[in-house]
Amino acid sequence: PMQSVSSVTGQGLTELVALIDHMLEEVAPKKIQETLRLPIDRVFTMTGHGTVVTGTLVEGILKEGDPVEIYPNEKMSRVRMIQVHGEAVKEAFAGQRVAVNLAGLTKSELHRGDVLAKPGSLRTTHIIDATIKLLESTDRTVHHWMRVRLYQGTKEVLCRVVLLDREVLNPGESCFVQLHLEEEVAFKYGDHVVIRFYSPLETIGGGIILDPNAHRHKRFREDVLDQLALRSLGDSRQIISDLIFRESAQCPDVSNLTVTSGLPPVEVTSLVQTLLEEGEVIQVGDSRLVHNAFIEERGEALIRLLNEYHQKNPLRAGISKEEIRSKLFSGMKGRLFDDVLNLYLQKELIRINGSTVRMTGFEVKLTPAQKTKSEALVKLYKESGFNVPNLTDALAKCQFNSKDKDLVDLIFEQGHLIRINEA
Repeated sequence: PMQSVSSVTGQGLTELVALIDHMLEEVAPKKIQETLRLPIDRVFTMTGHGTVVTGTLVEGILKEGDPVEIYPNEKMSRVRMIQVHGEAVKEAFAGQRVAVNLAGLTKSELHRGDVLAKPGSLRTTHIIDATIKLLESTDRTVHHWMRVRLYQGTKEVLCRVVLLDREVLNPGESCFVQLHLEEEVAFKYGDHVVIRFYSPLETIGGGIILDPNAHRHKRFREDVLDQLALRSLGDSRQIISDLIFRESAQCPDVSNLTVTSGLPPVEVTSLVQTLLEEGEVIQVGDSRLVHNAFIEERGEALIRLLNEYHQKNPLRAGISKEEIRSKLFSGMKGRLFDDVLNLYLQKELIRINGSTVRMTGFEVKLTPAQKTKSEALVKLYKESGFNVPNLTDALAKCQFNSKDKDLVDLIFEQGHLIRINEA
């Protein structure tokens, strides 16, 4: 809106103030309740104070004495002093321009584009998922794997564009993309980005980050596109559910999910509680989470693995826990893995004996010939007393052959014989 004002007579000032008040009512509130984040736009040294950074506090509250972390280099520091418009303050709020005096860091360790944030609140990455749109006014097109300049906050970074559902993005069009960055960054879900042509410098479009810690995708995958479509709708519940499913092998907790989702901690906590109550998510350990769909999916794979193992090894009591973990639950830590296995035990899908797992209903069954050999070997050792025969000789005497290795192992596993050395 345009409003005529006279600085001489004051005519129009009342209307101008009213207009500004009206516009302020429509402005989205600053993200004071979210975790501290300050993109750095300047770094300098002040005599007597040391290193100072400036920027606009985009999220949260910054207080004097707060511990902070600088991303992406993950340097730790502490806030010595804060100024807002030249005035020293004890705390600053989202939306304010601030100057921050940092302890323990030199000017050379900080750069424009770095992010000052709460320790552990961000995760650095080289790959992000986003939705981008080209300006209708541009005459540029974006081709798959084209090199462009990406801007977010105060960061400029070169990247390659992976078009996930097409070969060319034309002016006025939008699509889902994966951006492979040439430097590590620390972004959040929902951050807005600007795209500029590599050379000559020309703004050609922009977009929104849908996944700030993405995994590498194959192109033209319907499941990937559906997942990104859900994230683009801003459905927080679906985002958290999807993250838990995707990271179930690591059993994330609320803290992990807050970092990877970029959502406020209070909201993440509430959403997790809802998912737990609805049975969509399961708690393991004290506070770790796995998705029910992940448990069902890996449970089916576990049954297939056990079934195949029992068919190939009918004389073995079961497969080792470690083999199951390496094949189906890679990356899951020991105690959490045991908790997850217990979920299948509670469902009576498996039986666990020490470090061995078998399918419910499976029992080792010997053929009459195997039973005869087994009984003969045990009897031989019983009758030998302390005059223990060499195992190789004993096996030959009881007519064991090279195909009976599993039968011999079974005799020892069942405790009928005890191996005291390798002879």
